[in-house]
Amino acid sequence: MTVRDWASAKRAGLLFLPYVHKYAARLEQVEIRQMLSDPGTMTRCLRDAQRLFGYDGVINSFDVTLESEACGCGVDWSSGLPDVVLHAACVHSLDGVNGRFENSGRLPAVLEATKRLRAEVGGSTSLVGGVTGPVTLAAQLLGPSFPEELVSNSLLAQDLLEFAGDVCLTLCRRYCEAGVDGILIVEDTSVAHVPPTTLASGSRPLLQTLRNLTRHFGVPLILAARSTAGITDFQALCSLPVDALSVGSVASLLGTTTLGPPSSPVLGASIPSSAFAGPGDQAAEAVMEAMRRIGSSAYFLTSEWEVPVEAVPGSFHQIVKAIAQHCVQRRQGC
Repeated sequence: MTVRDWASAKRAGLLFLPYVHKYAARLEQVEIRQMLSDPGTMTRCLRDAQRLFGYDGVINSFDVTLESEACGCGVDWSSGLPDVVLHAACVHSLDGVNGRFENSGRLPAVLEATKRLRAEVGGSTSLVGGVTGPVTLAAQLLGPSFPEELVSNSLLAQDLLEFAGDVCLTLCRRYCEAGVDGILIVEDTSVAHVPPTTLASGSRPLLQTLRNLTRHFGVPLILAARSTAGITDFQALCSLPVDALSVGSVASLLGTTTLGPPSSPVLGASIPSSAFAGPGDQAAEAVMEAMRRIGSSAYFLTSEWEVPVEAVPGSFHQIVKAIAQHCVQRRQGC
């Protein structure tokens, strides 16, 4: 079952979509920077990781520095991972960036890899286009003063969100035109430094526009939000106009929270990062705990956030095995 089929049917427990990205470079024993910069390496790493573990979808990008670098932010690689250290809106005007960002930074490599992956990934395996959300992107463009600007709804914050929204919309359209089966919007509150309720209010207008776009192309819109939300904040995220939602750190709330009308997003039951990086004998327990927490709500299975580069292949295999066994039991009515 692909992401397209699952989202329209809302059939529980039949889709495992872990956020595998930089971990794929480690499996191939190549530098992360090389994988994130070269379309051939990127295609090979992401394709082979999916074939190794057999999960249900390949995500072309889970890198919240990708779009900000293309818009002029400075990125430091000294740790081996990309980190924004120079905020574009602080050092130069963003006027004109919208017309050229697609050809800047590592974005051309990702766009080319997306085309190649579409040619190589098919059948029951989905291809999902990952895009940094507007709040996270706007925060990286401005830097530490962004949360205050956003909370006060300043003209600067409004302009940055509009600019970031245009970038997101352009990329989503490009990915949809390339034939992806779904769009994943990645909002990282640890980068944006704003609470989930503020994130929800800041991203809502664009998400509605994006949902209209994805519906035109017949693909679902998924939101992955890294958050330490409470129930009230979680319900604010559940009210957003998306087809599916994963908020890994609040998985324990899912079984007790009233989500609202049937139009509420499909929820992602999250398997913690520790299960991927820990002993293999804990994998089945982690899967069952994710199932228990989600209760009777419609759900898909995913990772808590991006699968850590320290993940143990044997543990990953055990997680996939446990999910397969659970799905068999569900079909048998166990």
